[in-house]
Amino acid sequence: AGHRDRVAHIHLASTEGGLNLNMKSALIEQLAMRGWWAGDKLRRKFAAQPKDQMTAWQHHTQIRYRRSMYALYQALEPFRSRAKTLGTQMKDVKRKSGWSGASKKWVNNSLKDLITIAQNWETAFKASVTGVAPSAEEVISEDGLEPV
Repeated sequence: AGHRDRVAHIHLASTEGGLNLNMKSALIEQLAMRGWWAGDKLRRKFAAQPKDQMTAWQHHTQIRYRRSMYALYQALEPFRSRAKTLGTQMKDVKRKSGWSGASKKWVNNSLKDLITIAQNWETAFKASVTGVAPSAEEVISEDGLEPV
């Protein structure tokens, strides 16, 4: 996921590319030139903009970051919703597991850390969301291709 804006599609005729081993060298050169132009188009798309504007690459990485952070937020849901019961359940698992003292300590500390992170993220997430669904104009970026 997330590669759509970094891919250039080069359409080929049935006589071009693939396993067509009978292509003439001129056709191969034309295909190579199409690839060069596609790469140049991508380079210009992600090239630097004036200092007051975000580059396409910065926009791309910002969206990837936001989506990744939201995925992590969702993955932490069990630690938020079950924080009170997880500790009790883990005591039972540790007692039956035969883990050593160091392992038990690591599990305890890790679980506490995950619960703390999950709860902190919940607080931060609630503070950053207005509760009002954004309009379509707010969801689609300037070029109309990339949902925010």
